[in-house]
Amino acid sequence: MRLVRGALRLLLTLVMDLLIVAAVLVFAHIIIGFFGHLASMPWAVRVTDITARIVPDLGYGKIPTPYDGVFDFNAGATLGIILAAEWAVSFVRRFFR
Repeated sequence: MRLVRGALRLLLTLVMDLLIVAAVLVFAHIIIGFFGHLASMPWAVRVTDITARIVPDLGYGKIPTPYDGVFDFNAGATLGIILAAEWAVSFVRRFFR
């Protein structure tokens, strides 16, 4: 029984780590899009292409920023969902000690 709990706790920790990595990538997507000059750099284009797969179309729009970029509400909502899911997994992980 102890081995199963340890394995399940490890699995939940890995899920939490993946959710944190996804949150960092979505946050990078938001920051790069917010600053328009940053979005024109080649490395930033690659990052936004990769992170665009993580951000679903939730029906929210984008608004222009004073920095020649856009704020993507879909990415902001996705970041909130990812962080809420990470919090929920960390709460569940407490019960497997």
